[in-house]
Amino acid sequence: MSATSKPHILIIGAGISGLCFALQILTHANKFYTVTSRTADPSTGFCIILSPNAIRVLRTLSIDLVAIGAARPLTHTRFHSHTGSLLLSADHVVPGDPESLLTVERGKMVRALLDRLQELGGVVEWDHKLSSICTDESTSTVEAVFSCGRRATGSLLVGADGTWSSVCHSIPQPHAPLSPPWSLPILRLLRSPLLLFRSKEEAWMPQPTRWTALYGITPPLPDHLVTPYGALQLYVRDGKPGAYATYSLGGNRLFWICYESSRPSAAAFSGEDAERTRDEFKSAVYGSEGGFTLGDVMKDSQMMKVRLWHAVFENVRDGRVVLIGDAAHPQTTFLGQGAGRGIEEGAELRRALLRKAWGGEGAGVGVSGFVDGARTRGRDVAEMGWWAGCTVMGDWWWSRKARDWLLRYLAWDERRYKERCARKREEAKAKAKDKSPALATVKPVKRQENWLLDYCVPVETEEDFWLAQKAKLREGEQAKGWCSRCGQVLRVLAYALVFLLGVKFLLVMRVDASIA
Repeated sequence: MSATSKPHILIIGAGISGLCFALQILTHANKFYTVTSRTADPSTGFCIILSPNAIRVLRTLSIDLVAIGAARPLTHTRFHSHTGSLLLSADHVVPGDPESLLTVERGKMVRALLDRLQELGGVVEWDHKLSSICTDESTSTVEAVFSCGRRATGSLLVGADGTWSSVCHSIPQPHAPLSPPWSLPILRLLRSPLLLFRSKEEAWMPQPTRWTALYGITPPLPDHLVTPYGALQLYVRDGKPGAYATYSLGGNRLFWICYESSRPSAAAFSGEDAERTRDEFKSAVYGSEGGFTLGDVMKDSQMMKVRLWHAVFENVRDGRVVLIGDAAHPQTTFLGQGAGRGIEEGAELRRALLRKAWGGEGAGVGVSGFVDGARTRGRDVAEMGWWAGCTVMGDWWWSRKARDWLLRYLAWDERRYKERCARKREEAKAKAKDKSPALATVKPVKRQENWLLDYCVPVETEEDFWLAQKAKLREGEQAKGWCSRCGQVLRVLAYALVFLLGVKFLLVMRVDASIA
C-alpha cells in the first residue's frame, strides 16, 4: 500500500481488542492514534479464556502467550457435582493442538501487547476521555474531541472501548438491544411494540442479566490445594442456581470464579456485596477427594464482583465510525469468547480495509463489507454465550434437569471418543505384528469441525487477494460458459420443436385439403 493511500485511523480503547487491531494495522496505516480513558497501568485484570479462533490471530502477530508466561494451556476439563464427585472428565478439548485453548492472565497479556506495539513504533495516549465525535463527509474525515481539549482527526474511528463504550453513544440505534430469548425471530415480533415506549437515550445501553460473578486470583497455594496443570474444574450447585470454577495458573496459583443469580440491576457492587457472596460460597466443596472447601482457596485473594451483561446492537457503524469487540456486542463469560471475538473482528476489519485499499469490490471489502460479514457471527457467538449461561446456571428446575442431562450426554460422548481412540490403537498394534509400517500407521480420530473454534481469519497479501479474485472470476466465467452452452442447447431444441410442429401442421393441412 502506498503512503498516500494509507488511512489515518483513530482507535478508542487500549484493551485487548484495540491493541490487537492496532498491531495488525500498524504497517498499513499512515498514522493512527490509540487513545484510552484509563491510566497507564495495564497490569491489572484477572483471567480470560482464549480459544483457537483467537490464538491463530495472535500467532500471526508473533505473540506466544505461553512462552512469555502470560498463559497456560487448558488441557483438562473436569465437571463435578455439588458433593465433589466427578461427572465428566475430558482431556485435550481441542485434539491435535493442546496449546490452542489457553487460560490467560489478562494483565500480562495487555502488557505484552503494549510492549510489542511500542517495539514497532506505536504509541498509546492514556487518560483521554472521549467527549464527542464529529463526522465531516465533505472532507471524508472524522474528528474525536476529548475532555482535556485535545482533538484528533482521521479517516476512520474504531470504537474498541468495551462494554460501556463512549463511541457507542454516537451511533444511533433503532431500538434497545434484544437479549435471548427475545432475540429469536418469533418472540422479536412480540416485543417490538414494547420497544416503541422505551427512551431512545437508553438504546445504546447493554442489558443486565440475572447473573453475577465474583472472581479472584489466589496467592501461591500449598501443593494439596493446587489442581493439576492446565485443569479447569467446574462445580454445579444442588437445588439452587449457580456454579463455581477454578483454573490452574503458574506458580501454584489458581483463578477462581463464583456465579450466582439475582434480580437484574445496573447498580455497581460494593465490597460488602463481594464479601457476602464469598461467605455464601466459602463452605462449598473443593476437590474430589473431599476435606477441602472453596474458602481454603479464596482466602487472601484479591477479588471483584461484577454483573454480567449482554447486548447485540443493531447498528455497529455510522458513517466513518465502527465498533468492534465488547463495544459492539457485550456478552457473558460462559462461552469464553468476549476477548476472542474482539481479536477476530480486529483481523476481519484489517482484511476488509486492505481489500478496499487494493481496489477490491464486492463482499468483504471496506467497512461496509466488514459490518455485513461480522454482524451475523457476532450475534451468533453472543447469543450462544447467553444460552450457555442458562445451561450452566440452572436458574429454573427444568433448566437444571436439562443441564444434568447434557452432562450425562457429554460424559457418554467422551467415553465413546476414548473407546474409538483405544480401538484404533489396538488395531495399529495388531497391524504392527505384520511388520508393515504402512499398516501400522495410526490415523487420528477426527472430531467434527466446529463453527466456533475452527474459524480462521486468513492473513492476505495483495497478491493473494488478486489471485483469489481471478480464481473467482474464472469460476464465474466457467459457470457462465456452462449456462451459455446449456442455453444454446435449449435454443436448438426449441428451434427443432418449432420446426417439427410446423411440419406437422403443414402435413395436417395437406391431408385436410386432400380430403376436401
